[in-house]
Amino acid sequence: MKKALSVVLLLAVILTAGACGIFKPSPKKALLGKWDYTADLGDSSLTFGSLEFKEDGVMSAKLVSLITVDGTYEITKNDDGVNILSITYKALGISHTAEYTFEIDDTSLKLTPVKLSDITLTYTKAE
Repeated sequence: MKKALSVVLLLAVILTAGACGIFKPSPKKALLGKWDYTADLGDSSLTFGSLEFKEDGVMSAKLVSLITVDGTYEITKNDDGVNILSITYKALGISHTAEYTFEIDDTSLKLTPVKLSDITLTYTKAE
């Protein structure tokens, strides 16, 4: 009887913790996959580009289905404990690094450039 009660209590704790978001995936795990940047045009929508993040720290950005830029990414924390996404890529032979603060959930990724905090780009998880 005590074993059964212990098992039930343990399951209750695990389910409660999961419902409260305690077992949320790490930011890197949540970021993995393809994300589309889509503009709402009223009756239709147009995908302007996409970002794809892989487990090995490699990423690619596709712009208007014409240009693909490959690079790497890293997630760190700034002095305030805020997650920072750093993307490094080459364009015209010159290396660039862009840094973003980000918010992520199951369906959306919001990137805000560290140097332009008035702009936020919202991506949706591709299917």
